[in-house]
Amino acid sequence: MDERQTAEKILQYIGGKENIASILSCATRIRIVLENENHCDRNSIQELEAVKGIMHKGRELHIVLGSGSVNKIFVQLQQILDNENKKGTDVPHIRQKRRKMSGIQGMKHLMKLLGDIFIPIIPAIVAAGLMNGLLGTAGNLWPVLKNVEVYQMLQNITALAFSYLPVLIAVSASGMFGTNSYLGIVLALILMQADTESHIFTVIIAVKLMAELEKKLHKIVPENIDLFITPLATLILTGALSWFVLDPVFSIIEEGLLFAARTMICIPVGVGSFLLGLGYAPTVVLGVHHMYSMIEVVMLSDDGLNIWMPIASSANIAQGAAALAVGIKTSDRKLKGAAYPASFSAFLGITEPAMFGVNIRWPRCFLAGCAGGACGAAVAGIMGVGAGAYGVSAVPGFLIIKSHPLGYVIAMVTAFCTAFILSFLLYGEKTKKIRISSPVRGGVVPLKDVPDETFANQVLGPGVAVLPEDGEIKAPFQGTVLAVFETGHMIALRSKEGLELLIHVGINTVELKGIHFKTLVQQGDSVRTGDKLLEFDRDALLAARYNIVTPMVITNPGENQKVTVTAEGNVDTGECVMETVW
Repeated sequence: MDERQTAEKILQYIGGKENIASILSCATRIRIVLENENHCDRNSIQELEAVKGIMHKGRELHIVLGSGSVNKIFVQLQQILDNENKKGTDVPHIRQKRRKMSGIQGMKHLMKLLGDIFIPIIPAIVAAGLMNGLLGTAGNLWPVLKNVEVYQMLQNITALAFSYLPVLIAVSASGMFGTNSYLGIVLALILMQADTESHIFTVIIAVKLMAELEKKLHKIVPENIDLFITPLATLILTGALSWFVLDPVFSIIEEGLLFAARTMICIPVGVGSFLLGLGYAPTVVLGVHHMYSMIEVVMLSDDGLNIWMPIASSANIAQGAAALAVGIKTSDRKLKGAAYPASFSAFLGITEPAMFGVNIRWPRCFLAGCAGGACGAAVAGIMGVGAGAYGVSAVPGFLIIKSHPLGYVIAMVTAFCTAFILSFLLYGEKTKKIRISSPVRGGVVPLKDVPDETFANQVLGPGVAVLPEDGEIKAPFQGTVLAVFETGHMIALRSKEGLELLIHVGINTVELKGIHFKTLVQQGDSVRTGDKLLEFDRDALLAARYNIVTPMVITNPGENQKVTVTAEGNVDTGECVMETVW
């Protein structure tokens, strides 16, 4: 369910727009005052996938969505209400500051983006990959199965996930970039018409362009024609750009890589095979690996020996081994659950689940897989391993090996061991102890005693609170400002180790809409421990009868994350109040 559908369901379950007395958004939740609380279906709201929890007190309803979703869903709610001429809904904007990234930072950001886009579709491609590998193996062992109707039906089912992979990617990328997923689907289908083997990067770039264009058009197109002009213009312009520019550019890149591969494979003594094995996985990431079938066809027509297949098999086995090492070593049950089937799929020749679901999220493990693929391919090249057909690889590839089958075994074992050992050594859980100091002078308050159920029940994460004795909030550690909310009452930080912390000054102070608050930093700023983040008028808040207790919570805790409160009573600014292993 996307943000629009979630917003529509929330509006439906709270009793429609007629049941809204007022509505506003905080950093993690939507706060609604209802006209009649009996018209609200709280159980149905709680069951929505995006909802982390709800709290209600009389006519006031708080829907907790988390910092990553609340703004997107609230914007959709605002659009729905605005379309129905509902007034008085304000969206808090986060001030943003663009940061320049180094080449390495940019590559890490790109790898993370690819991983985030592929995570939602991993179940589909893992299932299809496993079935495809098993069917391919069975079909080669018992060719008669290929004529059985059930076999053909299963083969068609598995083919669909990969045939329409651009569509799956477009849906996920649309959610990531905040654009209409149905427009994303149509855009992917347009690209598939332009090129039946649409490149992964082409689809992602096209959806990103579409998202940016759609946002700009929403701002300039009059509201009374926005509903049909904006989608039409967005689709035509982005589709044309993708068809006439993006797709031809990636086709040129593909042809260049194909020429380079043909040239390198002729380099003797396994050197060419080593280089191709090293670069095979990155071409899968780019989505241009389909071109290699042309090399295999030419080889088989020339001398009947396909020496490309062992190179691809080495790369596939290595990526599976790297993912398997992560699965064995990690303590994260979700990651472990994804890594095992993904690695098995790679051993059957389908590497996308292992690469996009596991390895690419940890670049060192991905590179370990590349290294393993290079070593295995070099062994295959030196020993002259070749296949008599094409279409299968990795473990099922044993069935079509024509020359030096023992060499194929040695190459696969080399690829597996190299990648597994390197990935196992390079993957590491975060174990550094982080000390978090008090951002303000005052009295320590256990989180369970904070008069707000969201914080008291640790819906947003574990932490501690401080009752301020002055009006200055300072950085509790060295890191980066993630978000500065326009209302001024809340700031999100990320430590240099990756821990994310939310500091929330007072209870219900979002209602003041920035009055009595002054922020001193912007999103993207680097801060050191003790740097001033914001100022607030403590006396004015107390005079207005606001509780000024200030919770600070870790919003991205790991599974079974242990957080220890290290202080009680009164503390000074900068004094350690909690610590955790990260």
